[in-house]
Amino acid sequence: MSVNEAKGFAKFWIKDGLLTKYEFKLSGKMKFGDNEFPNDRTTAVEIKDVNKTKVEVTEAAKKKVP
Repeated sequence: MSVNEAKGFAKFWIKDGLLTKYEFKLSGKMKFGDNEFPNDRTTAVEIKDVNKTKVEVTEAAKKKVP
C-alpha cells in the first residue's frame, strides 16, 4: 500500500487561553496493487469539562498499588 498526493491541515480553537477544540483534515490517494482510491478524512475533537472529571478507584485496585 502506498499514499500519493498526501495533504493535510490542522485548525485550533482557543478560549480564555485554553485549547477548546482542534480539527485536522487529511487527504490523498491510496494504492492497493493496481487500484487507486481517494481517501479523505476529517477528525474534530472538542475539549470540555476540564478539571471536572472524577476518578473512583476500587478497593481492589488500591490494594495493588504500593
